[in-house]
Formats: sequence, structure tokens, C-alpha cells
Amino acid sequence: MPWYVYKGKKIIAKCYYEPSLEDISSRGEERIFLEEDVNISDYEIVNGKLIKTEEAKKREQLRKVYEEKSKVDGLIDHHLRKKLIKKILDEGLADDELKELVKKREQLAQEEDRLAKELGYKGEDARMH
Repeated sequence: MPWYVYKGKKIIAKCYYEPSLEDISSRGEERIFLEEDVNISDYEIVNGKLIKTEEAKKREQLRKVYEEKSKVDGLIDHHLRKKLIKKILDEGLADDELKELVKKREQLAQEEDRLAKELGYKGEDARMH
């Protein structure tokens, strides 16, 4: 459990030993011992409590939006790839290499489904593992 050294609201350092009060006071800094162990660039000290900064909240929100967008992009790519491969196969335009790759992918998908089912994964979770 760490000690935090701060000046105003800004956390300057986190340490796992008690910092010298005389040393930090000489620089106009303060110290506080808290149970939470966090990334100091994402938090500030307000009234003796760790508070996530607005910038950190926005970065977290951006990360979540990016992850969701990436997930949707993946679903679109999967859908388009599936349609394109079906069209190529239906029209007889697939070469032997593509036919073998499609066959291999189908085998891997079946194996993935079997293993996910054995592990008890359902729905979207089955495809994520």
C-alpha cells in the first residue's frame, strides 16, 4: 500500500515506504498514505482522497469507444469477407488455394465452437476465446 507525495492536487510520486516529512515539506509538498494503488498520472488528491482526473476519464471513454468501434469493424469485415468468399465460390472463380483455405477455416471454426462449448462459453463469448 503506497504513500503518495503531492503538491496542491497534483500527485508527484508514489512510494512504498514512508517518505521523509522533513524532505517533502522543504519543497512545499505533502504526503498521504492510502489503500488504493493507482497510476499517478490518472489521479489527483482532493480532500485526502484519490480522484480520477477528467483527462483520465476522457482517455478511458476514448478507449472504450475505440474498442467498440474495432469490434464493429471486425463484424463488418467478417460479414463482407463471408459474402465475398461465398460469391467467389458460387461463381466458380475460386482457385484451389482459396478453396483449401476456406475448408481449413471451416474446420478451425468447428474446432473453436467445440472447444468453446466444452468450456461453457455461449454467444459472443464463444467467439472471443
